[in-house]
Amino acid sequence: MERRIIPKSESQFRVLTGEDGKSYLEGTAIVFNKRSANLGWRDYKVYEIISPDACTGARMDEIICKYNHDINEVLGTTWAGTLTYEITPNEVRYKVELPLDTETGRKVKALAERGDLRGNSFEFMP
Repeated sequence: MERRIIPKSESQFRVLTGEDGKSYLEGTAIVFNKRSANLGWRDYKVYEIISPDACTGARMDEIICKYNHDINEVLGTTWAGTLTYEITPNEVRYKVELPLDTETGRKVKALAERGDLRGNSFEFMP
């Protein structure tokens, strides 16, 4: 499993209220063609640049938006229509309907609005 963290300065995520009155978290999941923050540990410096072709051939019909990579803290899915995404030449953007009828949804909304969340991350499963 590969995990990458996108700092808030890059992800620009925010909570918004839709015309339907629902709360959404919107942001950037992947930034293309830009050097990452140091992914190394201690004295090891590791950086990566994600190609715009990174999603080519990937299975994008079954995406799960989770809090903290925890399958027990699901925020939305593409198959339920509660998660949408857009791939542009510069990034992958997402919009997830926050499930305010769950503890996870309320928690994520509160933390994002207060500025406590520092970034997004994504993971690929082989």
